[in-house]
Amino acid sequence: FTLCHVADPREAVEVAGEFEPDVAIFDYRMPHLNGVELLEAFRANPRTVTVPVMFMTASLMPRHVRELK
Repeated sequence: FTLCHVADPREAVEVAGEFEPDVAIFDYRMPHLNGVELLEAFRANPRTVTVPVMFMTASLMPRHVRELK
């Protein structure tokens, strides 16, 4: 398999549109965008709308867990 990583989540939609991933893994807590905001950007882009997304986080805050459901 091939792995693609971006350090800034604001670049993720553009890179994923070019890379065409089979799956995307987001952290909930990232600089500039959180995982839910990045998911919304993925779903708003025709090139990434169907990419399956998996979330991971070390956050145990109930608000974060509810937001990911």
